[in-house]
Amino acid sequence: MAIKDPGAIKKIVQKNFDNSADLYDSFEEKYGLFRHLTYELAKVCKIRTGWNVYDIGCGTGTSSFVLKNFVGSKGYVIGVDFSEEMLHIAQERQKLRGIENLDFMMSDADNFGLLRNRNINSILYNASIFLIPEPKHTLLRAYTLLKNKSIVGMNYLIGLYETETEPIGEGEKLNNELFQLASASGKPFAPYGRNIMDFTALPELLKEIGFRKIRTGILTVELSEDEMRAFYSIPAQSAALWPKNSFEERLKFLDLLIDYLKENNINKFYQYWGWCVGEK
Repeated sequence: MAIKDPGAIKKIVQKNFDNSADLYDSFEEKYGLFRHLTYELAKVCKIRTGWNVYDIGCGTGTSSFVLKNFVGSKGYVIGVDFSEEMLHIAQERQKLRGIENLDFMMSDADNFGLLRNRNINSILYNASIFLIPEPKHTLLRAYTLLKNKSIVGMNYLIGLYETETEPIGEGEKLNNELFQLASASGKPFAPYGRNIMDFTALPELLKEIGFRKIRTGILTVELSEDEMRAFYSIPAQSAALWPKNSFEERLKFLDLLIDYLKENNINKFYQYWGWCVGEK
């Protein structure tokens, strides 16, 4: 179903991430989740020394710094984000570290293009593609900018589960997405969420645009209770669960939700992150 007002969604997402910069950064410093996600995405995309890479939705720069390690001194990374507060942290960290061949630019996902005169080897959307209301626009942009035999890659949060195996069916209790358990029980604090885009359509969308050799998979990430609570306490993450409530209300709902899961003897938490890769 098409988004009626993509511009309004962009503004909401931008505001949520502007309000998330400090908490996002402190979360990442403690747990390293987004470093891990970037590393795994770079591996499946086979990012190599000397490559020029766009990092779309780079946030505070965590993913871009990881990618810089992959491309080395002969490669180039451009981190792109439209959150001024997130980019400020990334740029300050860049200045402090003095890393060459790494830059950050403010742009939304549909209008990037600073490296147009370079041979672009890969464009990655690390934990960002599912926040883009019109993914076809940005993926068409990526296809235009990439040279032949280059790679587009993305990952996206599927949900939170209580087993570390791939979900096998909605009828299987142990494989139900945990937030759905509260919803099915009619709890007033159950997340009602907001689907900005349909990530299940990504492989077909890449094929439609012209990408080939499309591969998909699922990465399972185990979270402690503290890490899970910290992740969903970030304004941008809690807004994805309860988009119409204030941040303070969302934090109260999160406490009630976690208490509910513990009451049901659910003490292990696994995020499933899907990934999708295509070649031009």
